[in-house]
Amino acid sequence: MPKMKLYGLIGFPLTHSYSKILFDKMFAQHQIGDSSYKLFPLEDLSALDHLIVETPDLIGLNVTIPYKVKIISLLNQLSPEAQSIGAINCVFIQRNANRYFLSGHNTDASAFFSTLTEFNLQAVKRALIIGNGGAAKAVIYSLNKSGIEFKIAGRKGSKGVDYQLTLMDQIEFSNFDLIVNCTPVGMHPYIDETPLPSHLHLNENQIVYDLIYNPVESALLKSALMNKCKVFNGMRMLELQAEMAYQWWLENNISINK
Repeated sequence: MPKMKLYGLIGFPLTHSYSKILFDKMFAQHQIGDSSYKLFPLEDLSALDHLIVETPDLIGLNVTIPYKVKIISLLNQLSPEAQSIGAINCVFIQRNANRYFLSGHNTDASAFFSTLTEFNLQAVKRALIIGNGGAAKAVIYSLNKSGIEFKIAGRKGSKGVDYQLTLMDQIEFSNFDLIVNCTPVGMHPYIDETPLPSHLHLNENQIVYDLIYNPVESALLKSALMNKCKVFNGMRMLELQAEMAYQWWLENNISINK
């Protein structure tokens, strides 16, 4: 009987996550019987060592909020993409006796870039990125690759500062063809929140892309739909980055077992 391979997700909190559902479905569809996926909510990243040591079957990890940047200092190696982006969303664990070696990679950027093909990119000249965390870094990398000019609107000062307070008086939203929310504002269970001013008026020529996928239609997207914008949520990006992460884990696993 083949040894079970375990994959999982670290972050905190993980109550919003669809990752286990997604991977369970993927494993079932492709009849992958030797693999399973678990959620590992870590309140502090210092618990990662204990998790890896005490879970010997663990091969790969996805990484989400708030550790996509913080985890880099714990890694032994980064892929070229991850180095350029400055954030990672997947880790491969290589074990040797009582030691382990951690490699980091980023599939968020490639997944986001793939979803951009849904747009009429010729009409997208300027983009507004809301947020400055790990997800935003992947979007920045993709927009640079696409040659799209962008502006970043992130928190100033403490984490508790409301995005609305830092955005309202500084940005003319009508100047942007594409608005991308890279923050968790509006994510389950805080589904009534939005990172943009509630009185904001957009138009039908604008695209609003919310990386949030739970709820499927965030408060931001509801507002954008009322303004006749074209809208996208983060579900397709989630699916693509998961497929890419699994392929990366497999390639690494095959490489070390040759």
